[in-house]
Amino acid sequence: MRNSFREIATYMDSVDTPESLAELLSMHVGDVNNSFREIVRRHTTNQRLEKKFLTQNTFCMDATAFGKKPYAKIRAGLWGEHIKAHYDICLLQEIFENSIRDKLLSAWDEGEGSLFFVDDAASRTPDSSGLMTISKDEITGNTFHEFSVGYRKGLHLVDREADKGILLTKYVLDNNHGIELYNTHLDASDRNIRSTQLNEILTFITNHHENTNLAILSGDFNIGLGTGIQGSTYGNYIFFRDRLLSLGFVDAWATRNGTTGGTDLSEEESQKYANVMCNSKDPENPRFCVDENIDESNGDRRIDYIFIKPTSSNCPYVFDITRPRRLLLFNNLGSTTFEYMSDHIGIHTELLINRTE
Repeated sequence: MRNSFREIATYMDSVDTPESLAELLSMHVGDVNNSFREIVRRHTTNQRLEKKFLTQNTFCMDATAFGKKPYAKIRAGLWGEHIKAHYDICLLQEIFENSIRDKLLSAWDEGEGSLFFVDDAASRTPDSSGLMTISKDEITGNTFHEFSVGYRKGLHLVDREADKGILLTKYVLDNNHGIELYNTHLDASDRNIRSTQLNEILTFITNHHENTNLAILSGDFNIGLGTGIQGSTYGNYIFFRDRLLSLGFVDAWATRNGTTGGTDLSEEESQKYANVMCNSKDPENPRFCVDENIDESNGDRRIDYIFIKPTSSNCPYVFDITRPRRLLLFNNLGSTTFEYMSDHIGIHTELLINRTE
């Protein structure tokens, strides 16, 4: 339980801990009435929920003809163990095959801990979007939209051949309210295709979001900041951010962290980019990258996002988030060619969920 200014401030941001009440209030959403009392209530009430959240492209495709990734099945098992130990809600990408899904879920084979999951794995990689949502608490629903366009040309057989789209499930708060969880993975090859897919995501959310719920949209968007070489390749982040803002969503990283935050390591040059984007680890928690001293020229390598709608007009709940952090793990398999758990850096945060008064 956190009931002092320092305890609450450190929980909300252990890196750049707020020193003033105004700073601390700005880290909390909804009607806080400029009141430290309301902040303390959210952090001390027995009704609060604290849920660790991760979005992660797992890099676990395991089909030789479509771009088999190194140690995919072994790493899937390691991902399962890590998720079981550290997370309550996970939105994962690149869990294409049934065998990979089953290996990841084998971490729960001994029956320790509850598990709910919704996925789109299949026996054949091209028949799957690779999306999987995992929760230690109840999630309901399974609404999937396959993008109308994708990379289907010739024999360029990589994950772009998959049936990518957006997967909606709901984290249950009570019988009438929850947090809508939108999980997605966009095309990696063509900016025009991604533009169409971004519009389809916006339409999907518009058609399915209910104001009785809160919402989170996250995944691998393959879009950068829209500037420089990477920006011209990855697409128009600004367009998508502004359209989402009109729907009540904000970019969690930009709002609550603000550093460059690169996430795209690249399989072929993973060590090079890891040294640039995660050149040191947090000594207090070595799972996370230090945010400072990042080469700003690599800002367009932030292609994984969490967008949040933490308040809603007809929902009696709000959620605050801790400072988002970037998760980079070694696979410890002794490989000299690929030593990480993924070619993407994951994004971690913690949700502090409360009823409004």
